[in-house]
Amino acid sequence: MTENYFFPIGFILLCFCCQTTIAQVLDAELLEVNFKPNGNPEALTRSSNGFYFTSEDDQLWLSDGTVEGTSRIKDFDTGNYNGVMALTALDDKVFFSAKENNISDYQLWRSDGSEAGTFALTNRNVPNSQDDTITQIVAFNGLIFFGAYDETMGNELWVTDGTPEGTAVFKDLVSGASGGFPRDFFVFNNQLFFEADTEEFGQELWVSDGTPEGTALFKDINPGAGNGMWYSEDYIIYGDNFYFFADNGIQGLELWKSDGTPNGTVLVKDIKPGIEGSAITLEGGVLNGQLIFAAEDGTHGKELWTSDGTEVGTNLVKDINPGLPHGLTYN
Repeated sequence: MTENYFFPIGFILLCFCCQTTIAQVLDAELLEVNFKPNGNPEALTRSSNGFYFTSEDDQLWLSDGTVEGTSRIKDFDTGNYNGVMALTALDDKVFFSAKENNISDYQLWRSDGSEAGTFALTNRNVPNSQDDTITQIVAFNGLIFFGAYDETMGNELWVTDGTPEGTAVFKDLVSGASGGFPRDFFVFNNQLFFEADTEEFGQELWVSDGTPEGTALFKDINPGAGNGMWYSEDYIIYGDNFYFFADNGIQGLELWKSDGTPNGTVLVKDIKPGIEGSAITLEGGVLNGQLIFAAEDGTHGKELWTSDGTEVGTNLVKDINPGLPHGLTYN
């Protein structure tokens, strides 16, 4: 049975829809729903039947935007921080990682908003030496892809159609039990991009068309076993390209862009000359037809930069804290 809970402290939830660009536009109206103290509702995830969210870190909820239509689906009863995480919607369903009653490893779950339609898709037995969390989940071509540990193949790329029998390792990127550790999934031009680590190429950018045979290394940015994407995180779609930080082994982690083809994947600008690099995470968005992001050039500290996608059009916006001190803080 699903249950409705209304407690003394008010909390404002947002019904929202997000565009596929990093600059998200919120179509918001206010809905006041009451929770008990420290309910900590978070991870609001829009679906076709409303939005899913977590409360107290180990409860899954669904709301259709009304108080009467807001109910708890399942209490995983772990008492742990992040007992339920990585919510990813596909149509009217949500996929997520959860541990139940602290008696099992994290598994991939799915829910259609009902108690009967909420169940685990995996049944993994992860040894203590391995990380059992599943934090990388993405919807692509009507399926759900995720990275997770497998007892035989290590941490590899998985896929599910929403049924236990349709949930399995999608591709063994690295033969044997070590695994390719796929992460940072994102979709661009109907292709699934992600990072993976192999002995031959190091940690680089990979791509998939949704088939195992169409899943391969996208570009060896740092040739050979060097790591082109070792510390890099996050991507921003701007215009006809996606932007990210990468290391070619010469200039350190710097701003790159890609049109979705290997030949169209190029360095935009060496912002901080030398091997140190100007940033790791691409923090920013798109504003007034420009890419806005944080970087440091070795002279001004971490400050606000802008780019139109060209080397000459990539420049410091303002030295907020003059000189070497950072104008922007590190997360």
